[in-house]
Amino acid sequence: MYAQCLYDWDNLAEIWDLFEDKGFSPELLAPEVDRLGTPVAVVGCGRGAVLQHLQRKLGPDHAMGFDISGEMVKAATSRGCAHVYLADPDDPIPEAFRFASILVATGVLDPLEPEEIGALCRALRRRLADDGEVWIYAFGKLGPNWTVAQTLAATHPLGIANHLLFDLYEDATRTSTGELLRRLGLKGRDALIAKVWLAGIDRLVKTISAAQASRDTEASLAFVRRMAPSLNRRFESAELMDGARRGGLQTVSLQTYEREGVLRLVCRRLSLP
Repeated sequence: MYAQCLYDWDNLAEIWDLFEDKGFSPELLAPEVDRLGTPVAVVGCGRGAVLQHLQRKLGPDHAMGFDISGEMVKAATSRGCAHVYLADPDDPIPEAFRFASILVATGVLDPLEPEEIGALCRALRRRLADDGEVWIYAFGKLGPNWTVAQTLAATHPLGIANHLLFDLYEDATRTSTGELLRRLGLKGRDALIAKVWLAGIDRLVKTISAAQASRDTEASLAFVRRMAPSLNRRFESAELMDGARRGGLQTVSLQTYEREGVLRLVCRRLSLP
């Protein structure tokens, strides 16, 4: 397991509503809902934004949510979602269930090494109905956030080096954005990309500060640093397909969402000897 890619999900649950429109979201899934066979499982359902959308569209008994965080499960239940279950990280769907569609949310695979991704896919395969599909969502090495990381030299083989980006933000707050850009030698489009990113982090920190009834932005940034992994995982499509294959799943389609920076793999059972 890649410890540097782990999230503190229980503590993030209180502010996760700020991020539910990123990655695997109701907006991303909405055009595809009619393609899903039922019942549907959402692995990594979080605070329940996608699960609620599915239950409203398909009916409350045709979509179920699973999450390894007790706080996330409580939050999803509190928002009105039915059938939300605390999951075992190694085998997230209990033996009693079978699903026509299993959706794996962005973030679920992030700390997993290749063999562990294969093991998870194998566990999901056991809960898949005949002719069912597993839809795997993961952040890829594409989109605006990846461009920012490349521009600011904050990439890593596993993804985006959050700690380096936070260091740059702190530098900008101590001096100025202009001074930081000059020191980094950024001009033109690269400078604009950096400015937009810095403004976005500033809005996030101030939003968290207000939500916690505190105007101390330094404490809010420390909170974000503590909750977020030092590395934000970004996948190559080949990594996802390899993990699926290790777990006895065959890729039938790959979709890229450039604006969101998301990859979606649709898989079916691989015929095993």
